[in-house]
Parts: sequence; C-alpha cells; structure tokens
Amino acid sequence: WATGEAHGEGGVKGLRIVVVMIEPPLPFGHAAGRWFYVLVKGLVERGHRVTTFATCSKAEDIDKTRALFPSPRYDLRCYLQPQRRGPLAKWETLRRPFSYMFSRELRRDLERELSRALPPPAGRAPAFSRAVEEAVLSPGKRLRPLVVLAAGEVSRAPAAAATALAVAVEFLHAASLVLDDLPSMDNARRRRGRPALHVVYGVATAELAAVALVARAFEVAAQAPKMSARTRARAVEELARAIGAEGSCAGQAADLAADLATLGLEDLEAIHSRKTGALFVAAVRGGALAGGAGEETLEALTLFARNLGLAFQITDDLLDFSGDPVRMGKDTRRDAHRANFATLFGEASSRKLVEELSESAVAALAPLGRKAATLADLARVVRERRS
Repeated sequence: WATGEAHGEGGVKGLRIVVVMIEPPLPFGHAAGRWFYVLVKGLVERGHRVTTFATCSKAEDIDKTRALFPSPRYDLRCYLQPQRRGPLAKWETLRRPFSYMFSRELRRDLERELSRALPPPAGRAPAFSRAVEEAVLSPGKRLRPLVVLAAGEVSRAPAAAATALAVAVEFLHAASLVLDDLPSMDNARRRRGRPALHVVYGVATAELAAVALVARAFEVAAQAPKMSARTRARAVEELARAIGAEGSCAGQAADLAADLATLGLEDLEAIHSRKTGALFVAAVRGGALAGGAGEETLEALTLFARNLGLAFQITDDLLDFSGDPVRMGKDTRRDAHRANFATLFGEASSRKLVEELSESAVAALAPLGRKAATLADLARVVRERRS
C-alpha cells in the first residue's frame, strides 16, 4: 500500500511516499520481497522521498535490509514479526526458490537431450568418443543451460528452440572446461569429482574432444527448430562472439598474460567479463531470441547476465581460495598465482562485491516483471553456491 504528496521547490519535483510491506525488501528470497526491493530503489532513484515500513520474520533480515538501504537516503523502519505456526508456516519454511523448482523431470530431460545431441561414435577412435561423452555428461550444475531456459520463459520461446540453444551452450561450456584444465592452461588434475579429461585420455585426445564439442555446438544451434533462419543466425552469432577473439578466448589469453604486480579491479573485470561472463550473456540472449525478444528486453537481460557472470567468477575465486575440494570436486588454491579477486582484494571485499553484483543483476530484471522471476532466483543460486 502506498500514498504520496507532492514536494519540492517551485512545483512538483517528487512525491512524499509511504510504503507498507509484508515482506522485507530483499533481492533474494520470496518474490514479494524482490519486487519491494526494486520498487523502493526505483522510487528513491527517481527523486521521491520514501518512508518504508517492513515486517521481518528474522532479526538477520532486519540487518540485511538496513545494510541495503542505508540512512539518511532511505527512511526504512523494520519490525520483527514472530514466525507463524502451523502447516502453512511449515510449508513456507520448506519452500525453495523457484529456480530449485526445476523439477527432476526437467533436469532428466535436459540430460537426455545432452546425450542425444552428442556427435555419433567415431568407429575407429573409441577413446575419443568416450572423452567427448564424459566431457559433457559428467555431473555438473548445468547453470548455463538453465539460464537459457529461464531466458526463454521471459520471451515465451518454444521449448524445442530454447532446449537446442541450451544444449549448444552446455557443449561450449564443457569444451572450455576441458581446455582450461590442460597443462598449458590451468594444469588441473580433477574436474567434477573425477580426473580431468587429459589425465585419463591424454592431452591430444582432450584437445580433439574440445574442438569436436565446439563444432557440435554450432551444428546443434544452426539446426534449432521453431526459429526463423534469421533468428537462428543471430543466436549462432551470439555464441560465436562469446567464445571467440572478443569473448572467452580473449579473456583466457589476457588471464595467462596478466601481470599481478600491476593488475587492478578494472583489469580483472575486463578479463573475466570475457573469460566467464561472455557465455552467460550469450546464454541469456540466445534463450530470449528464441522467443523473438525485442531490443529493450535483450538490453535488460544483457545487463543482468554481465553482473551475474562476474558474480559467478568472484564466487569461483572465493571457493578456489577457501572452498572444500571434496565438495567442489576439483583442486583448490590452484589459481593463487593468477588473476584472482580473492587473492588480490581479500575475502571480505570479494564477498561484498558479489552481493553488489547480485543485487544489480536482480535490479536489471525489474522492467521484465514477474516473468523474469526464475532468472532472479538463479542469481541467488550463484550468490550462495558452495561448489
């Protein structure tokens, strides 16, 4: 509920608004809280004077809310409301964000589509075929293809079109992991709880498997059903730009060549916006393009993905710095000598930056309304991931 009165010198320059909320205005959690967060931030940025009354079920929510809305710019008054009891309260406690509601059936279907889209077996090179299959089907979070599918929800893309692009994105991601692990790159020995591909099959086979997956990704995207030829071509262009000389290849090259003695925040952002963020941007834009999204929608989603990708990379750096290698399924502290947010700026500053980027990612979705709720919840998954 809100009410307002004009204020300002020489005429109306803004409104005096009182907002009463049943949820704390936090960008992560219940859907109502996310939209309250966007509402209050947006009103104040537009020059309105806003007094907000919010009820919080936990004391930590009050602390989080006050940190996000510091005074004197924000007049925010939080009140602790005891948690409800009974069956409804128990359901609310157990309920997961919508992104966790990607059912087991959906994930199983995605795994089946990944398997179905693999290149046909190479009759005279069985080890090569096994390497390709293992690179794709080893257990993973599948975050990037989920981003494609969630972006497809925004533009109501046909499921077959969005799924094809999701498969292509995951193939490209799998190829990038194989290449990252090579002795000439990160020299990693483990990936997803298993020995790295080059450890099992040798460097040459691992490199060939990565190249084959890149080629297969573009083949799958070029054949995506229920899309016009023009839209398919544009989606393929997005993927090519994301992994080429403007995207992850450029980011990896800059990372390998970086001089830690002179590296600053802008340098790190430039490196990882290409190395990691570019594929997130292609994923979200591809999913939206599959449904014929307009330029305004694509612009909002691009801003979301850039913030999400950088938040993901900083979280990855933090996990490499202090994560559990068993839980993560890979070696840790192997990036300490590389361009790394955690080692250069410390854990506290890096975690604060993740918070800010996650908030910015969610705020970028405000023009898209509730249809972007799944993407907002995926931002929460990135912020809170532990592996």
